[in-house]
Amino acid sequence: MVQSSVRERLLVPEGDQDGSVLTPAGPSPGHAERAVLRKLNTHLLPVCMALSFCTYLDQANAAFAAREVMHDTGLSNSGYGISALFFLPYALLQVPHTLAQEKFGAPTWLSVISLAYAAVAAGQSLVTSPAQYLLARLCMGACLSGLQPGVWLLLSRFYPVADFGEAYVNVASMTNISLIVGAPLAAVIMKLDGALGIAGWRWLFLSQAATGVALTIACAATLPADAATARFLSPRECDDLLAAGATCPSLAHTEAQSPRESERADPGGARAAPVDVAAVEAELSRSAALLDPRAWHLGFVALLAECGDFAIIMWAPMIAQAVLGAHPGGPDGGDAPPPDAPDVPDAEMNPMTLGILTAIPFAVEYIAMLAVARSSAKTHERRLHVAVSLAIGGLLLGTVVPWSIKPHPITGYVSLVAAAAGVAAYQGPFYALPHAMFRGARAKAMGIAVVQGLSNVGGLVGPLVTGLLSGGGDFARAMVFLGGCLVAAALLALLIRDPGDPERRRTVKEDDELA
Repeated sequence: MVQSSVRERLLVPEGDQDGSVLTPAGPSPGHAERAVLRKLNTHLLPVCMALSFCTYLDQANAAFAAREVMHDTGLSNSGYGISALFFLPYALLQVPHTLAQEKFGAPTWLSVISLAYAAVAAGQSLVTSPAQYLLARLCMGACLSGLQPGVWLLLSRFYPVADFGEAYVNVASMTNISLIVGAPLAAVIMKLDGALGIAGWRWLFLSQAATGVALTIACAATLPADAATARFLSPRECDDLLAAGATCPSLAHTEAQSPRESERADPGGARAAPVDVAAVEAELSRSAALLDPRAWHLGFVALLAECGDFAIIMWAPMIAQAVLGAHPGGPDGGDAPPPDAPDVPDAEMNPMTLGILTAIPFAVEYIAMLAVARSSAKTHERRLHVAVSLAIGGLLLGTVVPWSIKPHPITGYVSLVAAAAGVAAYQGPFYALPHAMFRGARAKAMGIAVVQGLSNVGGLVGPLVTGLLSGGGDFARAMVFLGGCLVAAALLALLIRDPGDPERRRTVKEDDELA
């Protein structure tokens, strides 16, 4: 009985959602509100976008440097697939990272994560054996597992629900931006090959470490824990944010309140605003979100979908080479190219060319992601947008791409680009669902941690199986497997009960009546 009552307070009834999280913020009703949003977008959003950018820049760097790492360390195709163990700690540690951020505050914890990211990237540049490389990837997964949920939680402490959607899209888009610019940038850095006697791929990871140091400084110097500790907000602006729907202060700063926060909370001995007891209960009740079957349903959809998404991210350079007829093969005769593989001159697949070919799918992904998100916002529909996107990606990846790898390389590459776009396009409407289902920043953080934790299991399974099935540089069987995962995710997505559906039906009915 107690558990049921807690859940009722924590979870938003399925008929009471307006789907506004999918709608980019429109003009605010007043100048003061617009001024506050401009401050948030100027002072908070860029650092959050940089954190998201660096999360996937690591994966782009690891994918682009794969051939050279395999050559210098003796890592085989299957061994490189095993490096997807990166996602094991990445999945398991998201909830602990979220709780730690609640305890210590966003500036402290995100700075710690960024510094650890820099240290591991530097260590990754020193590996000389497959075992060392796999250990480095495990450590990197442990570091990065806290960045995405941490950024999500931080944004939820500042942006009201009506404005959260636009902020989330800006941060989420950094995934594709990092993958678009990551490959060409990596190609430029790897031209340092041999400078000071250091291999190009080692320079790549050293540059990544330098980025982590810069990010550490930015987090420590600029990030506030919540609206009450944001120096760029006046006390009045802080109160306006809370009144507009920004969430409660973080646990770390509730336990140790600064004089400035005390002035905001109790100016002149009187409370600035009444405490919403229901909101506080929702903030403190996290177990219901962790156990809610809807979060786990979404998580299993994400698990299957990310099998394909992360496999494409991790194997993109080598898949592009295989589809276009260049079979890199493995060192020491292991995973060597098949005897009938066409002989493609090195000039046709130099690092810069490969970087551009690798970036194209992610550029198209970005366009598709924005288009589907806007369509979903306009129609107030999420479930079918998720399912159709995944189905298109799965059918292309599992049928057209394997069939055309050898006889029709251009068709295969175009199909790969289209499949990648379908895989990525589901994310906008999909990741709005946890925000619509849960109320309270901590409950939402726990719900999204469950979803992302399971999605990262897919990040482990997809690349690992791809490596095991791609011996000899033949990715056809791997593509069939990944396509099947995406189609299964699409079918499972059709069973999602979208909280926004009742509002969507009311909106359509009202539009018809007005017409």
